[in-house]
Amino acid sequence: MKRFILTAAAVVAMCTTAAAADLLVTEVPAEVPAPEASSINGYVQLMGGWTMPNTMDYSLLEPIEEQGTYDFDAGWALGATLGIETPIDGVSVEVDVLRTWADAAGEGDLGAGSLISTSLMANAVYSVDLNDMFSLYGGAGLGIIALEAVGDEESLGDQGCSTL
Repeated sequence: MKRFILTAAAVVAMCTTAAAADLLVTEVPAEVPAPEASSINGYVQLMGGWTMPNTMDYSLLEPIEEQGTYDFDAGWALGATLGIETPIDGVSVEVDVLRTWADAAGEGDLGAGSLISTSLMANAVYSVDLNDMFSLYGGAGLGIIALEAVGDEESLGDQGCSTL
């Protein structure tokens, strides 16, 4: 009889636990579809580096006609690119700006000074993925470059600027 009472008590306890567990179950809500990802992606590229020492040929027209060369030390270059992919697979458009600066190498024919260039470009780039890590790309663009000669006292002049 003891066994019967213990067995009955165990069965009642299991049924009660099972019934209690059923009360805690809630209905799973219908899955909400995730929004579709945009197929257009943008990117930012930062550039920086060193400019090689170089020589610039110059020609002065006013107040006197003179031609010569001017040597520049190594300098620096900084730039940035902002690009966006187009709906056309592999094609992106971008805008970039690059600024370089080089100081004159000692006293030249025109004295000491610096040469600064600033370029602004609009580019179209086409890329082909070779594998997961590498792609091949080419591009074309239009732009403008401003050259600025900044002189020290009695050198290149107060300031000159030319747009190519």
